[in-house]
Amino acid sequence: MLTRAGGGQLKAPDELKVTAGWGHAGQNGVTMPGKGRIVERPAKAECDIFLNAVAYWANIPQRVWDYTIGGYQVIKKWLSYREFALLGRALPSTRRGK
Repeated sequence: MLTRAGGGQLKAPDELKVTAGWGHAGQNGVTMPGKGRIVERPAKAECDIFLNAVAYWANIPQRVWDYTIGGYQVIKKWLSYREFALLGRALPSTRRGK
């Protein structure tokens, strides 16, 4: 679940910018992965994955975070291409309606 640190609702679009350092521009337009910010809770086998200073996915199972395809960690790779400095925009709001 996408969560706001300290509680309350996330304010789109500013609080939906991926700025936690998941990706950066490499040579020839290649996106290079970054370290990002993750808080692990080994006792529960879960982690919180931060998009920025206030927005994060809470309680992600460690096995989901560690999942790889072709040697790439799937969620980390997805986040690297959505870093605000590379994408140029925040993630879309998930709210529907007027």
